[in-house]
Amino acid sequence: MKKLASLLVFLGLVITASAQIRGYNIVVSVTPDHQDWNYRAGEKAQFVVNVRKSGTLLPGAVVDFEAGPVMYPDTQKKNVTLKDGTMKWTGSLKQPGFYRLKVTAHVDGKDYVGLCTAAFSPEQLQPATKCPADFDAFWQRALNEARQNALDPHLTLLPDRCTEKVNVYEVSFVNNRPASRIYGILCVPVAEGKYPALLRVPGAGVRPYGGDVWTASQGAITLEIGIHGIPVTMPLSVYENIREAALDGYWETNLDTPEKNFYRRVVQGAVRAVDYIASLPQFSWPLSTMPCATTR
Repeated sequence: MKKLASLLVFLGLVITASAQIRGYNIVVSVTPDHQDWNYRAGEKAQFVVNVRKSGTLLPGAVVDFEAGPVMYPDTQKKNVTLKDGTMKWTGSLKQPGFYRLKVTAHVDGKDYVGLCTAAFSPEQLQPATKCPADFDAFWQRALNEARQNALDPHLTLLPDRCTEKVNVYEVSFVNNRPASRIYGILCVPVAEGKYPALLRVPGAGVRPYGGDVWTASQGAITLEIGIHGIPVTMPLSVYENIREAALDGYWETNLDTPEKNFYRRVVQGAVRAVDYIASLPQFSWPLSTMPCATTR
């Protein structure tokens, strides 16, 4: 019996360990030496890169990385082997701006990306151009056009994403015309009451969204939107196909035609998202105080 008990314990440990590493859990982290990610122009930023598998540094990790001003990297290296799964990098800008280190690890035929963007004297940045004379009038017309339509919100509960503290929904509402909708993930605290709200707008790209459940669990309504007018809960492969087909080069659409430019609809949708949040019965106005917890 003792041998049987020992065997069962051993098997339990093996199964537990196997369950912990089954998904590989590859994480690429890029961490600056300033907690606020801010530096003075001319100052040196020290970055530490770690490639981890199930929380442990991955020896022999192979990475590509690029570094330099955002959108204009001046250093690019490929197939660099990190002997201990880690590396250090130093970067700087002489002028106000933003410096980015992006690292892509290649593990078992898949790519995993980590990046960090450091600000150098951002308070000294100056506009690169002047607003057109009709800038305010253009956007006022655009918002008036969008707000002529009822929001007509549609909510679908996502039970597998809900928690004890948060109800999670996929939501859509009318954007700039009746057949054009904005989709997103709405997270609402379960407990009755009035709450402040956080709107999360995306960076560039075409992908699904998970919603900000954590912030909602701390006592705030959160709405994370996509900008492309398509549901945000489809399989990743769907978005990859769309990105390479219908939305290929979407950011360049009608650059010289403001009324038809792609981002006109995007800005309208973001403002409509604010309108939608304001319509929620759980939303409080003016905002009540709460801890700042947008990064973690």
